[in-house]
Amino acid sequence: GERVVEVSCSTEPGVGMVARGNEVRCGTCPPGRASPAGSPTCEQCANYSYQPNPGAAACLPVPANADPVEGEFGAVGIWVHSGYALLDGELHPCQREEFCLEGGQCLEGNTGALCGE
Repeated sequence: GERVVEVSCSTEPGVGMVARGNEVRCGTCPPGRASPAGSPTCEQCANYSYQPNPGAAACLPVPANADPVEGEFGAVGIWVHSGYALLDGELHPCQREEFCLEGGQCLEGNTGALCGE
């Protein structure tokens, strides 16, 4: 019959089971996954959430005017729509929409937090 391998993981936040192919191991959750306190599993960031850092207890919501960027294990970042810029972790409309290109880049010759300099 089939052998079921029992793997018990810590229920500390940011640590849990991660399946890689046929192998299941315990460890720090990779970017794109998170494990809240009390959970033995690294859950994939879903429903428009992401996590750029390893060992996270929770995924972050993807803000409006951005899309999640997938990594090996789940969404690890965001792609900012044109006309918006990321400032202190939040998206803001740019001072002039045409100054902000998609992906959070400023139009050449423009700098500053909202590409207005």
